[in-house]
Amino acid sequence: MRFVVAAAWAHKWLALIVGAQVLIWIASGLFFALYPIERVRSEHRLVEHAQAALNIAVLPSPADIRALVPATPTNLSYERDARGRAVAVASFAQGRPVLVDLDALRVLSPLTAEAASEIARAAIAHAPPVREARLITHGNPEYRGVLPAWRVALDDPEGLVVFVAADTGRVTARR
Repeated sequence: MRFVVAAAWAHKWLALIVGAQVLIWIASGLFFALYPIERVRSEHRLVEHAQAALNIAVLPSPADIRALVPATPTNLSYERDARGRAVAVASFAQGRPVLVDLDALRVLSPLTAEAASEIARAAIAHAPPVREARLITHGNPEYRGVLPAWRVALDDPEGLVVFVAADTGRVTARR
């Protein structure tokens, strides 16, 4: 008789625990089914830039860029950052990439808090002022991207946070 009572008690509590978990799964599944994933990813806040093409004739040569970086890059990409500035990203077999401003021909990485804040605000439409810019050097549950990165918190009701890679100046995540 004792076994039946203990089994009934265990069955009741296990059913309650499993049932609560199933209800949470259903609620979160409904949320993500009904709420557009673009809004969850803050894609509705991105600025749509009509990027001007880079004029190859006036860009510095790879030799000019190699003179600025610590070693010979394995990859050199020319692009525009979120602010529309012409930059080059030099990647290496070992070590962190280096960001070079092509107009001033100077190394920008690692970015300062001000530069990361400018890039974050330029990437977001109608961006509010920056509340905080903090350098992240260790992974955490909020951000698992390229490190080091700047966590730029904007002062808006949605609590938008933009992550900018400190070495490349690329916007790597939005939360």
